[in-house]
Order: sequence, then C-alpha cells, then structure tokens
Amino acid sequence: MPGRPLRIAGIVTALALIAGGAIWWVLRGAAGGGPDADGGTTSTSAGAGPTAPSALPPTALAGSGANVRPLAAGSAQIEGTVWRGTKPSSARVLAYLVTSTPGDEPAVASANAGDDGRFVIPRLPAGSYELLAEDVEGRRGGAIVEVALAGQRVGCELRLREGTEVLRGRVIDVGGRPWRGRVTAWARTPDLETPAREHPSVETDADGRFVLEHLERGRAAPHGWDASGLEWTALEIDVPAPREIVIDLGAGAREQTGIVLDAGTSRPVAGATLVARAGRATGFDAIVRRGVTGADGRFRMHVPAAADALVAKASGYAPAWSDTRATTQDLAIRLVRPGRITGRVLREPGGATVAGVAVVAQRLDVRDLPY
Repeated sequence: MPGRPLRIAGIVTALALIAGGAIWWVLRGAAGGGPDADGGTTSTSAGAGPTAPSALPPTALAGSGANVRPLAAGSAQIEGTVWRGTKPSSARVLAYLVTSTPGDEPAVASANAGDDGRFVIPRLPAGSYELLAEDVEGRRGGAIVEVALAGQRVGCELRLREGTEVLRGRVIDVGGRPWRGRVTAWARTPDLETPAREHPSVETDADGRFVLEHLERGRAAPHGWDASGLEWTALEIDVPAPREIVIDLGAGAREQTGIVLDAGTSRPVAGATLVARAGRATGFDAIVRRGVTGADGRFRMHVPAAADALVAKASGYAPAWSDTRATTQDLAIRLVRPGRITGRVLREPGGATVAGVAVVAQRLDVRDLPY
C-alpha cells in the first residue's frame, strides 16, 4: 500500500548515481529444492541453457485477458507442472515481480499449461517472481520463485487450491446507498506465508451485495473499486465468516468543496484530479476517493474519515495538496507549472565534470501519494 505521506516543505533534493557504481537489492525468494509456501516445490539448475518450450495449446482460461507487460529478454527460464490434487491440470500461468502488489501491476510473462500440466516461461532476466496458475473453473495456486543467475533453469510445481468456502457481503456508501463496483479478496492461508494473490472479482448487485466463492479457510482482505476511482481494501477477516459482512464506505465521510487554480494566472484548472486517502483509523487498510474539477475548476466530493490531505493533479502542473483538517469551508488549491534546473556534477569543488550521472529533483512539500 502507499507509504506514509511527507510534509517536509521547501526542499529540492538532487540524487546522483555515479556511473560504474552498483546498488544491490535483497529480494525475497523461495528456497530451492524444498517445499515452497504454497505446497509446491522448486528446483534449480545453473549453467544449462534454456530449452525450447513444448507446444502448448491455447486455452480460453479465466483471466486470459490479463495484461502482460514483458521485461527485457533474459536467458533464464522457469518450467514446471500445474497440479489439481494428484493429477496434472491445464491452466494459464502468469509471472509477476514479487515487488508488485496483486491487482496493481501487470504480469511480466505468461504461459499455458496443457493437459499434461507442463508449462515453460523462457527468456527471463534474473529476479524474484510470483507465479499464479488459474484453470477454467477459477481455481488458483501460486508460489514465489527465485531466479538467481542468468541462464538458470528453475523448476516449480504449482498446486491449484480447491477452496470450498463462500464469503457473502454487502457494500454501502454515503447515506447507506448500495455501492456498485467490483469486489475481490486478497487471501492468505493459515500459515500466513503464502503469497497474497487476487481472487477473481465479482460485481455487486443492485443492493450492493456480492458472493465470493472457492475461498480457502483462513484469512482474507476484501478489496473493491468502481468507475469513479473509489478504491478500498478492508481489514482481514476470518473465512468463513459466520454471517454476511457489511462494508460501510461512507462511515464518517464528509463532503468537501473547493476550486483548483493556476498559481500564476489564478485561472481555474478544468479536469484536475483530486485524491483523498485514509487508512486504518477508518476501519479499512486503505480507502481512496477521487474527484474531478469541472470547466469552472470547482469540485464537490466526499472525503474519507481521517483523511488529512487532498491532493490535486493536472497535466502540465506539479501536484499540490491542501490540509483538509484546517477548514470545513471551500478549499483553494493552486497548481504550479514545473520549472527547470540546470547545473553540473563535479567530482569535487572546482574539479573535473562527471558524465553519465542520473540526477533526480524531487519537491518534498507535496504529499508523496503514489496514485
């Protein structure tokens, strides 16, 4: 989830990375050669070149329309078998970077497992990946796989979970109005070590009700979004739940009005996006509401309880924010067009210039909200 917002004002920071330096990230990965956290196993073989993938028939599987954004081609590969119980199963297999949040980032590679359950994902760079297999009936299974070396072949067995639990709920918004949108659940098994993976989503009905099926007994965090840009993640609950759960998105929400202006001309900025976020103080892991200014630059939107800032963004401007706790009156948020900084990087004062340096300028008086 988004990190803690920043309030530091009036600072412009330049970060320089000298060419030839190296930064290492320590990535979470599964141990090779033993059972992984999802009930599968992984094995590795370094130095062997990739083998050509076997012919895998295309399948119209659930989630087959998932967005895939390939990485730069590498020389490693992940291969293995998808199992349903003791029998191999056809499935779609997606690979995600483990640093991405389920549902937020596209997969970086995909493959189809045929009736023999076999799949091959070739031409991967080294890194840590979360694999997610899904069959035509929506059963899913996953594992985290570490590819440590270029040219490495990593074996992995994925076991489809056959959960039988059902989660029923109702989502309401401000004034008890039924909420229309899509709901899923980020499920974890009782050992809490299985990678979070997104359950297939369902649409709420006219009363705001939803039914999520094929969940496993354990813990799950309901998650939802709608066409207006409202997005929420509830706190984890026990599955099965003893009764229908009720998720109240409007609890404590307040209406906020205001205007977004060009700081240089004081003219209204049409089409600016407003974002307000609140966290656990509202009973949610996170809840985000969005609004858009009209032709006159004005907006009217509901702000989540405990949200302390409203961030405005528009094309051609630097983001700006206003403290929503300071007033209940109209807010005026002024956007500044970005400027330009020029300079030189020297090895020492008065010394030689250094080529190939990446310089980043970051304005730190704007809330650092990555949405």
